[in-house]
Amino acid sequence: MNKELLKKLDDIDIFFKKNKLDKKLNAKEEILFTLLQLLDIRDDDIVSNALFNRMLQKIGMEMVSSEKLFEEYTVRIGLFIEAFMAKFSDKSAHDKDIHKLLLELGAILSKSLDSNEIEKLVDEMISKMEMLSKNEALMESNEIAMIVTEFMQSYFKENLLSRGKDEIVSVLLGVTTSLISLIAVVQMENLMTDFENEEGLSLEEEINRAFNKPQNSDEKIYERRELAYALGKNPICNICDKDYAPRGIKRHLKSCIKKHYGTGDERLIYLVIKGDDPDYYLHISIKASACLSDLDAYLRDVWLECCGHMSEFFVGRNPIDMSMSIGDIFPKIGKMEYIYDFGSSTYLYIEFVDEFKGSQSTRIRTLTRNPMPKLKCGSCGSVKVVAVCSSCLGDKRANLCKKCLPKHECGLDMVLPYVNSPRYGECGYGDWNNTHNFSEEEFDEMYEKVEQEELTD
Repeated sequence: MNKELLKKLDDIDIFFKKNKLDKKLNAKEEILFTLLQLLDIRDDDIVSNALFNRMLQKIGMEMVSSEKLFEEYTVRIGLFIEAFMAKFSDKSAHDKDIHKLLLELGAILSKSLDSNEIEKLVDEMISKMEMLSKNEALMESNEIAMIVTEFMQSYFKENLLSRGKDEIVSVLLGVTTSLISLIAVVQMENLMTDFENEEGLSLEEEINRAFNKPQNSDEKIYERRELAYALGKNPICNICDKDYAPRGIKRHLKSCIKKHYGTGDERLIYLVIKGDDPDYYLHISIKASACLSDLDAYLRDVWLECCGHMSEFFVGRNPIDMSMSIGDIFPKIGKMEYIYDFGSSTYLYIEFVDEFKGSQSTRIRTLTRNPMPKLKCGSCGSVKVVAVCSSCLGDKRANLCKKCLPKHECGLDMVLPYVNSPRYGECGYGDWNNTHNFSEEEFDEMYEKVEQEELTD
């Protein structure tokens, strides 16, 4: 058995035991299940959701309460599958070597699986085949069609389950990895065709098409100009353009809405959204007819989006369907939670404040947002922080001003821009051009200078 694959398998086992998951999850079954999910060609988020929901059902709220558990789990499983796929796809490898690898791996992965778990995996494979059979573009490939058709024969399951566990798992491994490779080729060909067909589309048209939004709709989710924030102590009311103390902004907005918001009959909801750090908040009015998916898109764009992570709204421990309208939820439910990224998670808390009648041209209007919080540089004490170290996050040493940034011991590869968002310093979030008195060009110049100095030393 290949040493690299064995080492990665051992790493997964150690991770499961360390986090006390081994009593709730079978690591070998999870590897096979994850591999099968990669056959789902609809959307990467659907694959991730399937994995997350499966683990959530088995180990409960641990997946949500532990910030890095799910991310570390998927990374470790992914590294093993990536290494296995590389060995399987090695053009220099002989067929007999691949066959030997599949049998050896089948013996290892099947060892701790009982007959019920094996049958569930076979059923999962058959359901994936049924899904693939409905995709006309894929079924045009003779190789894919032949594999899919074979698995869907009425006699196939019984024949496969009559074999030994080692052989059943080796068949699942071989078929899955073959299909993933074949599907990738077809998808790449289709992608190139689509690209040629869509040449000349504007960026907005491409985004609308990607999110299945009607291109003729004049209604925006929100106006970007409303996202301006103060650099002083007080937030600014976007209705009257005056600033008010943070403690009094909610009271002021309720009064300002009554005076200036208009005479329309549209049902509007006033919500406050906060992060774990109370210095970060958004006050918005949102149409009752808007959906949670609109609010999700808004929060991602204003505060969160970095790598297309999953997100979910919760009431208590219960996830809420994003197709639900805001008016169906509030004011029946006074509060709800929102999580972006189930790895390095950002938690938000949404509170109902008021309901009123009026009119607004966008689905969501930003009434106010927090001014830029002042952080002190962990090295010199300056309040002109422009970056944070993702490695030191949570420690005052993470906060860095322009002067101290190039000297930070963790190096510039570990720093992220300090921006007005509760997600600053997490994952890959932030844009250097959104920092105060700093830019991407300045950071690039600094980076090159530090690199040259290190080479000279």
